[in-house]
Amino acid sequence: MFAGISFSKESNLIDIATFKNFMVLILLMTYSFNISHPVVGKGFVHREELYIILNSLKKPSFPSFNLYGPERSGKSSLLRHLCEVAGPELYPHYLWCYVDMQGILSPEDFRETVFEILSQNYTELGNVPTVLGLDEFDAIFGSRFTTDFYDRLLILADRDNISLVAATHRPLRNIAPYGYEKFTPLELGPISEEDALLLLTSRGLNEEESRWVIETVKKVGLFPFYLQALGFCLDDAKRKNLPPEETREMALNYYREQFSWAQPL
Repeated sequence: MFAGISFSKESNLIDIATFKNFMVLILLMTYSFNISHPVVGKGFVHREELYIILNSLKKPSFPSFNLYGPERSGKSSLLRHLCEVAGPELYPHYLWCYVDMQGILSPEDFRETVFEILSQNYTELGNVPTVLGLDEFDAIFGSRFTTDFYDRLLILADRDNISLVAATHRPLRNIAPYGYEKFTPLELGPISEEDALLLLTSRGLNEEESRWVIETVKKVGLFPFYLQALGFCLDDAKRKNLPPEETREMALNYYREQFSWAQPL
């Protein structure tokens, strides 16, 4: 789903506005700024939080963490980069598993998903140092799960060589009935200008262009999504070969047309 796209089951038709949003999604897949997916690998930001987690995994007893922050603050990017890139590179003998809890329908589904990713029996978790990145962890407090499932996850968090890294929109202490003290809170807020520059230049903008994007987005917070959205618009506007001022104005207009649903600029 993108920008509220929905298809009518009755008519199998979509309106013009929906079609335009769908075409934007297709365009994003062909540009350096792939806003529809987490930033993993080149251009990854939130390096300080990543360092805190990785450094803690040197200890004999692994802590668990709660990454929290608003939508589009980079939680999924951090979890994916941790479990798929940085973690396996630093600790190749550990087991790393990323799970999007929004796609998990039951405790049995969770066990099967973890089994498929780790290629080993779910009951053997903990025999090898294991890190479970649990995205959209808020979902387990919905009607699909009982407190028994949450209790079992807390038991895993108590194991010395298992770390749960749970991503939520609000601090876990505000949504979990108990057990939240087992998770070290890490808040993901706006990124630094240095990290914003790294993100934008890694996607192909030069330094001058990147700093204009940073200054424009700064007033609403330097969150990765907004930086990438305006960067994408600028990258597209540059293809018209207009003077710099006209190019930037076109980029802003394009952003306001396509992304004002996320955050007006």
